[in-house]
Amino acid sequence: MEIPALVYFSCWSIITATFLSLGFKSLNHHEQINNNKPHFSPLLIFLLQRFLTTSVCHSSTYSLVHRPHHSIITSLTTHLKLTVIGFSLPSYLYFVSGRPIQLHLIFAYAFVIITIFHLFFIGDGEEVDFGLYVDFLVRLTVFSLTLDNKRDRFFPVFVAAVSFFTAGLSAAMFDVDHNRETAVGGGSTEMERRMKYVGIGCSILAGVAFQVFLRIKLFGEVVGFLCFGVAWLGCVAMVMPCRDFGVLDWFVCNVLVGCVNEFGLYGPTWLAYCGSVVLFVLHPKVRAARYVPGRDIILW
Repeated sequence: MEIPALVYFSCWSIITATFLSLGFKSLNHHEQINNNKPHFSPLLIFLLQRFLTTSVCHSSTYSLVHRPHHSIITSLTTHLKLTVIGFSLPSYLYFVSGRPIQLHLIFAYAFVIITIFHLFFIGDGEEVDFGLYVDFLVRLTVFSLTLDNKRDRFFPVFVAAVSFFTAGLSAAMFDVDHNRETAVGGGSTEMERRMKYVGIGCSILAGVAFQVFLRIKLFGEVVGFLCFGVAWLGCVAMVMPCRDFGVLDWFVCNVLVGCVNEFGLYGPTWLAYCGSVVLFVLHPKVRAARYVPGRDIILW
């Protein structure tokens, strides 16, 4: 199946931002029920937030703006201008008021900024891909989600800055490594096999450590980890080539073990079991997808 690259990457970027939001809202909801006493260590939440939000923003920027061999090359200067113009006002309002901005206001603001930028900041003869604006909307959405972090007020700025620089650097590296390939995706069969074993080993060790020291005890945590698994699958789909070292397996295994240990087999857990199976089935399919630079399509 041939899918236009812009459609493929745009859909996955929106999916990752949506499920990342749902995952953190699920964890925060149960934290509020428990009188702001999180079951998980604050350090784990701290690391998960930074790891996942930065990964989502990085993957979106890399695939939609800076992917190698793209027919329309968006300069770092243009990308930086949109980032500075778009993120300046929300950052200022947040630091002045100290309150998060409603998501519907973020969408309205993004539409206004994209319109102004396209009309007044794009030079004559300069061609800009629509993926630049989709990425801006996704990063601004994730940025608005991180504004609710009361423990670290500089977290939103951290996400915006790190994702911008890492995406550009990764694109430059992969452009050098794959400038002779006709289809960009995973590595050789032997390398894929080795990395699969490494990923399985890492996920088993991390899963055992997680079950020993923490363990999922609330169904909201099951939902949160399942949403994080979907978000991470989207990151894998957007970054080609990508070796996730068992991160998705770790999320899904914790969901399954948590359901079996704490809830058994009853109503809502079957949705978690089915969702986990779907993620396991989609994972190799997503990793097998290939990007064809000359035609700007995805071979699924």
